[in-house]
Amino acid sequence: MKLATAIMKTAMLALLTSALLPITVWSIERGTAEFGVDGVFSITSFEAQSGFFGPGQDNLTELTFPSRVRFGTFTSEKAAVDFMFSFTSIHQGRADLTALDAHVGAGFHFSDRTEGSVGFFEPIAGIRLVSGGSSASLQFLVGGEVGVKSISSSGLATRLSGVIKHAFENDNFLGATTFGVNFGLSLLTKPRRGL
Repeated sequence: MKLATAIMKTAMLALLTSALLPITVWSIERGTAEFGVDGVFSITSFEAQSGFFGPGQDNLTELTFPSRVRFGTFTSEKAAVDFMFSFTSIHQGRADLTALDAHVGAGFHFSDRTEGSVGFFEPIAGIRLVSGGSSASLQFLVGGEVGVKSISSSGLATRLSGVIKHAFENDNFLGATTFGVNFGLSLLTKPRRGL
């Protein structure tokens, strides 16, 4: 199962990369698009002693690449709207947990520099479709990221950010708070003019 998941993630990354390579890049301006893939190192703590993964195991540590894909558009030189999707599948002993997250973020950059390092802050909100055991349901989640993005003259960028997010408790699943570090690659693309 782990091999199949790794192959699927690698194929998704290869497909995304090959689809984006021919795009011409430009400096950041309104309409600039950003496509990216991120990895994560995180620790998730559940609100109560659930014992879901076994006695005394109520924290989850994750190191994954790729862990999410994102795409967005700049609404000005300093502000962007981002859409992010991630999939997590955990199998430990007899416990299975699967989560599909869909977030929207409002990114604010501390500078309008089009090359070099730029700090950013991004509040996020979204939903998580989570299933485990015989239950499945939606959880609402909120959070934020603070980090730095390093942009090259070609429009390629790396990003590193600290993240916190909280999924609220519902009838089927406990609430959970995640602290982590995201690391990723992005491609900024030129807006099309006069088609």
